[in-house]
Amino acid sequence: MYTKIYDIAYEIDGDQLNLEQESGCGETSMLTLHRLHLSHLAGLMGIVKAPTDGESQKTIATLTRRLHLLRDRIDRLHDYLLNHSDHKHADLSYELTYATACIDLANEFCAELEDAVTPGNAACNVTPDPVAVTQ
Repeated sequence: MYTKIYDIAYEIDGDQLNLEQESGCGETSMLTLHRLHLSHLAGLMGIVKAPTDGESQKTIATLTRRLHLLRDRIDRLHDYLLNHSDHKHADLSYELTYATACIDLANEFCAELEDAVTPGNAACNVTPDPVAVTQ
């Protein structure tokens, strides 16, 4: 069902916007736009700000740097729990298992970022070996 706003009737049908406007003499002009076309046109007109390639690249670089930092911190915690904790006096199997799972997740999240790694960042390819904690 079409809704009218100042001489134009519109209907939203899924991802499509159907427009109708009377063109005179009893004739009606019709136009159908896909939501992607509408979004693109709104960006060109300044109604909706579309991110530029530069902004997108800056955001990607920032998120990549932050994810690498997080992965490195998790790796450091895992290394400490594995090599420097007092396993003789405390059962740290839960903590070590949790840290191992966290570093595995961090490595998985970084796996797709290898192509976007900027100079100075280590590649995300450090996977600690699974370790059995003995008491």
